[in-house]
Amino acid sequence: QPQRRQYLGKCSWILISWRWKNGRARMATIAQAPAEIRLTAGTSTTKETVPRLEPTDTYRTLGVFINGKGCKNRPREILRGKSAEFAGKIGASNINAVTAYFACSLHYSPKIGYSLPVSTFSFKDCVYIQAPTLMAILPKLKINRNTARVIIHGPKKFGGLQMRHAYAEQCNGQLRLLLGHLRNRDHTGELIRIALSYLQLIVGSTRLCLNLPFKHYAKWVEPTWLTSLWAFLDRTQLMVDIRLAWCPTLQREGDATIMSIFIEGGYIGADLAQLNRCRLFHQVFFISDIASANGTQIDNKYRRGIRNTDRRSRWKWPYQGLPDDSAWRLWDQALTYTEQF
Repeated sequence: QPQRRQYLGKCSWILISWRWKNGRARMATIAQAPAEIRLTAGTSTTKETVPRLEPTDTYRTLGVFINGKGCKNRPREILRGKSAEFAGKIGASNINAVTAYFACSLHYSPKIGYSLPVSTFSFKDCVYIQAPTLMAILPKLKINRNTARVIIHGPKKFGGLQMRHAYAEQCNGQLRLLLGHLRNRDHTGELIRIALSYLQLIVGSTRLCLNLPFKHYAKWVEPTWLTSLWAFLDRTQLMVDIRLAWCPTLQREGDATIMSIFIEGGYIGADLAQLNRCRLFHQVFFISDIASANGTQIDNKYRRGIRNTDRRSRWKWPYQGLPDDSAWRLWDQALTYTEQF
């Protein structure tokens, strides 16, 4: 009995339930969506309640801190704390430069880098995480704390110290996971392909989304593990060729994707987010999806927040709640611009 209770006590679960307001989804709290899971263990017939966590509660798995909502604030502070702890030990020690360098390379970097491939920290987050260690280790290496970081992290063949940067470690690990699972065609690789297809549908482009300029999409595409890798690929000007990736093709001559027209029209940030919500609500991708039969104008059925039942897409679209009136006014203006374009 004590062993069984202890085992179930280690278990936990999170309910992902959405609440929609003005076309935007938010995860429901336990109070908003009450539920429980009761299980038995072994041969016992007594059911015990499995602890439930809020979507924002961070918990530890095998060396990785995650939460249902994907928030990175708590995991970032935990890694920052590990850096500060290491910095305190290094700063108070009397070790020489060689020992300090190897302590950083062989102890600190693997400890911090273990969870990075499945994380989604930005470049600034990684700088914040690594800062205490650099401020402590550089004096031990007889290097000024204010030395340019391109020298600290740069390769030895160009005169750099070649100390690992947390952001490079994270993104290299992400790239290895992506390519490794896709090449193996295992279950995780299939899940990555599904997530990539979903992202392609959200972005609304015929070109593989990971090879697009991230700056045009960063402020209106929801952050995920794939967008974190996408930002790295764009930052380093790398491109990937994924032959099994789904990329829609134009349906006719002179056709174009709706979102590419809006981006070329100068819409940015929050406006693109609103326009994309309207597009997802109507489940359309190309201009030809919303054009009249002769292709000379936009079908008026797509200008308002009522789905056109005469045309139905065969693709599997994510659910999109009804956007608010301001989004539909912007949508109507953008469609008018599209007709002129």
